[in-house]
Amino acid sequence: MIFKAYRYNLPPSIHVLELNNKLSKILYQINAALLDYDLGQDQVVHYPGQDGDMQRGVLIYPANFQTGRKYPMIVYIYEQTAEFVNSYNSPTQYSYTGFNILNFVTKDYFVLLPDIVYRQQNPGYSALQSVRAAVSEVLKNKSVDKNRIGLIGHSFGGYETAYITTQSNIFAAAVAGAPVTDLVSWYHDVAWDWKRDQMWRIESQQYRMGASFYDLKEQYNKNSPLYNVQQLNTPLLLWAGKEDYNVNWSQSIYMHMAMKRLHKKGKLLLFKNEGHNIMNPDNQELLSKEIEEWFDTFCKKGME
Repeated sequence: MIFKAYRYNLPPSIHVLELNNKLSKILYQINAALLDYDLGQDQVVHYPGQDGDMQRGVLIYPANFQTGRKYPMIVYIYEQTAEFVNSYNSPTQYSYTGFNILNFVTKDYFVLLPDIVYRQQNPGYSALQSVRAAVSEVLKNKSVDKNRIGLIGHSFGGYETAYITTQSNIFAAAVAGAPVTDLVSWYHDVAWDWKRDQMWRIESQQYRMGASFYDLKEQYNKNSPLYNVQQLNTPLLLWAGKEDYNVNWSQSIYMHMAMKRLHKKGKLLLFKNEGHNIMNPDNQELLSKEIEEWFDTFCKKGME
């Protein structure tokens, strides 16, 4: 049997397993030079869900971790992100979304990958509850600095990030990529990439509203970052591609204009000729650097 093995801190390797004696050996190791470096360790964390059930996340430690030292932390969210501990991506500035686990692990950050459990008609609030519970559990680890925690997400994770920052002050900085910020306007928009309305995505897909805006107007507003932007106190970096017709890029404009009018601390990056993901290598490098500088500014500034 031939198989491939890898993990977030273990570059892929090709193995052969002899079935008759259960002995295995490596046939080929990709990026073998990285094996000489400390790329962090991890632990599973459990935290209470909304209904009392236990949820799961993974906390990845900084490379060359030192007991007794305080470290900043980045929380990466989407839906079920704990499984990303079993995915490998080489440390690089060339990423579709500007986030790379090993880039932060090797820059003295913890990285938390929490799973989120959802309730119907409350996508934003569900994300808030799960993420807040996960962070609370992780803060029992005295090596995590509670005042230097960042939050990041892309697409649906970008929506969750934007919403959470309007509901909680536990994050020192946040980055929302290609987010939906107003469920009401997006409900009435069209996904031009797919040539169909956005209504089904809110009613039946990830947003889990379960019914139309006309039946749940209050819930649509309550779960919209834009509707709650006056409560935003977290420095928020927004980014989008100007050809994004999956999550219409105007959603980032709405949030940015509201933040600007209310004198909220933030920044907007718009990329020409880019869609929902950033494909041009120059733009990928720029986005990665902007995100790292954003978190370094608010989560590392003043640290020894």
